[in-house]
Amino acid sequence: MMLKVKLKVNPENYEYFKNEIEKLGISIDDGAELTLLEENLSQSISVRKEDDIYIIPVESIIYIESFGHNIVIHREDGQYNKRDTLANLQNILRNENFIRINNSTIVNKEKIKHIRPIIGMKFDLLLVNGSKTLVTRSYYYQFKEAIGF
Repeated sequence: MMLKVKLKVNPENYEYFKNEIEKLGISIDDGAELTLLEENLSQSISVRKEDDIYIIPVESIIYIESFGHNIVIHREDGQYNKRDTLANLQNILRNENFIRINNSTIVNKEKIKHIRPIIGMKFDLLLVNGSKTLVTRSYYYQFKEAIGF
């Protein structure tokens, strides 16, 4: 069985990486489960708002909520929808700015305005758009490490 990878790199580097990977006997396939992601890649994702589809830069995301396979992405200009899982989005957003804070929420740490510790190893977060969310006990230590406490 030949190893297949999906290649996510800057367009100007695509041919170089493709050739080097194929020299190693690895096949490039957009349907592969394994993804090779170039560091510092400016990422964007496709989302829906009503009947329209938008491509948004991930840096503009404030936080992401999951309701099963229905994802709601919050930005300054409103909410967008995506049919996906939070775990898959967390893998796509492999970036030090995105932190999982509970079972159904990922936040962009650059968009946190205020952090308030509360009893029971939890944090209340106030985000730049005025939204409030909670870091639960299960994610307490990961959150502290990610923000440098």
